[in-house]
Amino acid sequence: MVGYRPRVAQNATKPRMGPTDKQTIKSKNSRSPHSARTIKFSTGVTSQASGSAMFEQGNTKIICSVYGPKAIRRNIEISEDGVVQCHVKLAPFSMYKLNSSNSNYQNEDFRIKSENSLSSRLLRAIQGSIITDQFPKSVLEIHALVLSDDGGVHAGLVSCATMALANSGVALYDLVPCCSVGLGADGLVFDAHCTATLDLALMPASDSVTDMNVNGVMTFDTTGEAVSLCFAGCMLIYKQMQAHLVAEAKLQLTNK
Repeated sequence: MVGYRPRVAQNATKPRMGPTDKQTIKSKNSRSPHSARTIKFSTGVTSQASGSAMFEQGNTKIICSVYGPKAIRRNIEISEDGVVQCHVKLAPFSMYKLNSSNSNYQNEDFRIKSENSLSSRLLRAIQGSIITDQFPKSVLEIHALVLSDDGGVHAGLVSCATMALANSGVALYDLVPCCSVGLGADGLVFDAHCTATLDLALMPASDSVTDMNVNGVMTFDTTGEAVSLCFAGCMLIYKQMQAHLVAEAKLQLTNK
């Protein structure tokens, strides 16, 4: 998403850095309020998994691993089509939003609720892209670990999981890029911690929106502008995904 410049005010809010990223505040990777942060994908990062990927965007860092398809366990209802499960975990040092005045119990409750919400939203966004009838009566597990959350974590989870699925060789209808736009005090900005955010995931090849979620309050006009920005952002991520996978395939062919 390098070079795409959404319409935001010149004094847009600066990014919030987490405690583990203080040393990067003045680095060249600091977020510019006038453009989306550069995305970096890495694949094949977990040797034990069927497929894996790492997503980095500014100080947001996520690792996703795919396991299976494998036989369904007894406690899972058997389905003629394959079953997809998503499990998102937040590293303790990634929880920038925790309130120091809260008790450990309150912070742990917040973490568990956040993990459950992110897991269900990730499943909703990517499930439609997976050709589940290719692995009947089997389960495909997607495990994601959020190492650092500096905004746009749901969008990062969807894009990272998609790349991990592609790396695993699971049959897909299409890749699913996801983009997040937040409404700050002075306008819209990409992948930020804001009082109101809009996330959009889609399958570009079929013009299908797999998930759209608005958190907070946006006016009708602002929502329309945010959707337009997310569509443009998703297409840029989609092209980057394709380019990375093509380069990876060429490298594998060269090494054979």
